[in-house]
Amino acid sequence: METITAARRDAVPPVPGPTADRDTRPPVLRRPPVPRPTRDDPGQLFVAAVRSAASRFAGTAGAATALVAEVVPPARHRRARCRVVLLAVDGTQSDVTFLGAAGSPAGAAPAAFADGIAGWLADRGASSESAGAVVELPSGRPER
Repeated sequence: METITAARRDAVPPVPGPTADRDTRPPVLRRPPVPRPTRDDPGQLFVAAVRSAASRFAGTAGAATALVAEVVPPARHRRARCRVVLLAVDGTQSDVTFLGAAGSPAGAAPAAFADGIAGWLADRGASSESAGAVVELPSGRPER
């Protein structure tokens, strides 16, 4: 069996020192790629618009806070649905579910749905008698 000694060990090549022919300029920074415009899903935009109206719901209902616990955007075969939990100043909680029309979630649909919820809450408020209620909002479309 052969023993490796220090004399037989392969030497590591030396690190090159500074030379005049080496490029000493700083590296050129490349610009990051320009992000491509994304097409946001109308359903997600609907959900975001209704959830962002929670503070408005609390104000119109006279509640301390409002939580939009669930939002389902409308579709061709499904009605819009929103569950709002209101916490009154005295600590009572009421949970109200709102049903909207079926159709497209795009365009003015989120604003109209949020306006319908805010209008109903302005009329009735965060009373304990509205707890657990399921409210059908008018669709805004003519009846057939």
